Amino acid sequence: MDKEFELLKRVKADKGEEFSDVPTRLSQNELESDLRKVIVNFSFLYNGGKLSVDDEKEIIVTNIYILLDILVKMGVHPGFILATLCKYNYEKIKNKDSIAYNSRGKKYNGIFFPYDEIRKELKRMNNFNYTGYNTELHHCYDDIKYVNDKFKIPYYKEPTVLSNDRKQSIYFSIVNQRTHISNADDIIDECVYLVDLIYTSISILVEMGIKPEKLLLDKIENEGEKEIHK
Repeated sequence: MDKEFELLKRVKADKGEEFSDVPTRLSQNELESDLRKVIVNFSFLYNGGKLSVDDEKEIIVTNIYILLDILVKMGVHPGFILATLCKYNYEKIKNKDSIAYNSRGKKYNGIFFPYDEIRKELKRMNNFNYTGYNTELHHCYDDIKYVNDKFKIPYYKEPTVLSNDRKQSIYFSIVNQRTHISNADDIIDECVYLVDLIYTSISILVEMGIKPEKLLLDKIENEGEKEIHK
């Protein structure tokens, strides 16, 4: 996902918007303001009545954009964390291990969330630099699709709207994840949970049968063009 990160960073630079080149926590007010946008969007997904597949797709991709924008402002590349989430879940299936729990004893909808391993790796890094991980969005999408399939999480082959029950489940899950971010002790906690929200959003698009890579790139480029043509 670093391709999208770098593109958004260039767009923000062209627009004269501030961002950090090293991992930096946002003010609580700024972070909460951005997170409210995510919650409002997911609330509209849940409470917005009969939406088209294009409406739902736009809501999810917009939320990925907002979350990526937060990480750009923080100076935290999301690729390593996202690739690690995908890698751990993929290998749990590949090795046919039992479903694992993290140190807090929590299982995330049947998907192993390797919080402690990610935290340890990030603390070891210098300014969150990393090598050896495939961070391209389409690879993460394919890995999530593989894991969802093995966990028998249904998905569509063609773009399809979500059921009302599924949208309700997504909304309350997102609200819970937002609480983790708001209560984070440090920047590592914040960025791990922010990227977990991106993972969740991509997983939703997998369920809907929608590939996000071109959609997200177009979204980033269009936001830049809007500013240029003002």
